[in-house]
Order: sequence, then C-alpha cells, then structure tokens
Amino acid sequence: MGIIAIALGIRANAVGVARNLGKSHNALLTRSPGSFGGRCPASWLNREPQITGALCKLLDQYFDLQKQIFDYFGYVEDWREIPIDDAREYFWHLTGEGHGDGVKFAREEKNLFEGTMDDGYSNEIYTQRFLPKWVYRGKDYTMICVDTHTDGNKFLQIFDNAKERPESV
Repeated sequence: MGIIAIALGIRANAVGVARNLGKSHNALLTRSPGSFGGRCPASWLNREPQITGALCKLLDQYFDLQKQIFDYFGYVEDWREIPIDDAREYFWHLTGEGHGDGVKFAREEKNLFEGTMDDGYSNEIYTQRFLPKWVYRGKDYTMICVDTHTDGNKFLQIFDNAKERPESV
C-alpha cells in the first residue's frame, strides 16, 4: 500500500479515537509536530493511559507519515498549515500552475470536460507568497495547493498522475 494511502488511513483512525475521547479531532490533528516535540506529552498519558496511549501512537504515526508525504513532494510548510485532501479517485486537468489557474476534476472521465456543473468540480490554485510554488509533481502523484472559495477552505489536494488528462481539443 502506498505511503499516501497509509497516512490517510491512519488519520481516519486518529479521528475515530479522538471522537471516542470526546475531544475535537481537529484540535488534536492540527497540532504541529514541533508543538510537542513530535511526541505526545507525558501529561496526556496520566489521564486515560490505554486510550490516550493509543491516540498518542496514532498521532505519532500520522505526523511521521505526513512528513514522509511532504518529503515525497518536496513541500515545506511555512506560515500556515494546510490540510491534505485525498483526490486520488478523480480524473483531473490542470489549467496552469499560477495565479488565476485551477484544477478541474470529476469521478468519471467523460465528465471532466463535458456535462453540467454538477458532473465535476474545480478549484482555483491557492497562490500565496510564502510558498515557493503551488503545484508539487511527484513520480506517481501531484499535490496542488487549492482554494475552494467555500468557507475559507484551502487544501493540499493530492491527485493520481495516471488520471491526469490533457484538455480535449
């Protein structure tokens, strides 16, 4: 199983454990590794050793895998933490890699360039000065910083390179 699939699976497990603890999973998962040295603080282990110990292990694995994903793409967080969005299931087309460009994506290839607005999606490239680039291409996957223009959501959207399509002529 690929590193990206493993990391996304571990994040889902950590969310489940956090919910069982009655804590906000976003608060637990958005802690940067540096905020507690990449490992859970000892004070957590004194509360509910079995559950919080399992959560700490999952969080450690999550942050370790997140680092491996960022290393794969050559991405370095700066100024702002942007969450990862798994878009590997979609066919996709990048209109460019700069300001004003975007990424189109759809579950079915036929809907990528045809059909109604309900058949596919699009996001604008999130271009901020603190990042040296906004599209990170790897051998098998591409990570794109996107702005959904919905509720202030920005993501590092990961696509499968095998599903990238050029614009039809």
